[in-house]
Amino acid sequence: MIQFVFLTWYKHISDDGSYTINPEFINRVKEVVDYAYAEDMFVILNIHHEEWVNSKTLDKDYEKIGEELASVWMQLAEAFADYDQHLIFEGMNEPRMAGTSIEWGGNQDGYEAVNYLNQVFVNTVRRSESGYNQERCLMIPGYAASNSENIMESIAIPTVDGEAVNNLIISVHCYSPYNFCLSDNQTTFDPNNSADTADIDRMFSNIQKIFLDKGIPVVVGETSATAKNNVEEREKWAFYMGSKAAAYGVPIVIWDNG
Repeated sequence: MIQFVFLTWYKHISDDGSYTINPEFINRVKEVVDYAYAEDMFVILNIHHEEWVNSKTLDKDYEKIGEELASVWMQLAEAFADYDQHLIFEGMNEPRMAGTSIEWGGNQDGYEAVNYLNQVFVNTVRRSESGYNQERCLMIPGYAASNSENIMESIAIPTVDGEAVNNLIISVHCYSPYNFCLSDNQTTFDPNNSADTADIDRMFSNIQKIFLDKGIPVVVGETSATAKNNVEEREKWAFYMGSKAAAYGVPIVIWDNG
């Protein structure tokens, strides 16, 4: 089993320019990770809903953002160095130009900014010579962790010493079909209706083509269908999503979307 530890760190990071994380908060996070380790679970630790990452000017200020990202991940890499491969690091969650007209679709500058930050994340963890950090699995998203074909194809695989980084996982998110999963416009899901299943099918087909065929594993780091007093329909959706993911060998993580 996988436990995702979604964490927002910025309220616990100093504002004096050193980006120091409150050690008491790190210790509390360790306590939660230890609960999962005690159950022999895999844990994905990330930085989530960070306002300093999801900046309107991400496409312009990525170098400044990268300074904080490097500081945060160096502290986390050292703090969790001795946790074995059951602990996976995910560099960012849905990095995007929040509050803009292209927040979720992005543009080429936004895609390149995310690629830059993914490389910063990989450099930081792999430069830590402590514990398991040289071999730890690292997860990276594309812009907004989107599963669109264009954005997945825009992901640049980070390198170390000129070679593609080892033990890399791609993270994508999926709330498809949108009208059923996130809007109030649709409360039913028919697994035999291509209008309901096409987006899910297309995503997995593209994941196969863009990543799996090249030996690059993928995790659907968030997926869910919002509750609208329609439990049976959501069960149909969950069975379809889960069955499709299993057929492709792609783990999925359920997000509690209320």
